[in-house]
Amino acid sequence: MGFLLKRFTSILVLTLSTAAAVAQTGHYPVTVDRIVAAMNSMGLQIAPGQVSLLSNPVASTASPRLSVRSIERWNDARMMVRMECEDPEECVPFFVGVRTKPANTATAAVNIMDRPTPAVTPPVSRSSYAAPVLRAGSSATLLLEGSHIHIRLTVICLDGGSPGQTIHVTDPDRREVYTAQIIDGATLEGRL
Repeated sequence: MGFLLKRFTSILVLTLSTAAAVAQTGHYPVTVDRIVAAMNSMGLQIAPGQVSLLSNPVASTASPRLSVRSIERWNDARMMVRMECEDPEECVPFFVGVRTKPANTATAAVNIMDRPTPAVTPPVSRSSYAAPVLRAGSSATLLLEGSHIHIRLTVICLDGGSPGQTIHVTDPDRREVYTAQIIDGATLEGRL
């Protein structure tokens, strides 16, 4: 009986110390259920099984209020959704992947916050197709521009393409996915 009491006490202490450590760091994981609830409140009918986290988003509060910033077509079966906390002090923006049914795929970028919609490049015929300068898996430099910030990142291309085309790239740790326009064989440009 004494052994069970000691074991229970040690488990209780470990649980309380873990909860205290989370509270001290101020980092609470953003759950898939919270992400799905934010998407469904906008009229998107998304189930938790359709969402894949592309990073491990955290917030400074246990129950952040999330909103969808933008939705882009990733490929024929997936969309990339940019999420953010309604209070920007609670978390940094992050991306999630959403699996869709073929009938529900978006045909172009959908912008929720009245930002300019990126131009959609019309399909080109094979005869006018420029040779790709970047291939999937190759490294390049991504220049990210924001209102008051300029960032230069080494990235890995998830798609291949020619100058002027828009592709998806990721950081070497594969924590974030960016949409970028190819400038040349070593440089891409994106917006924050």
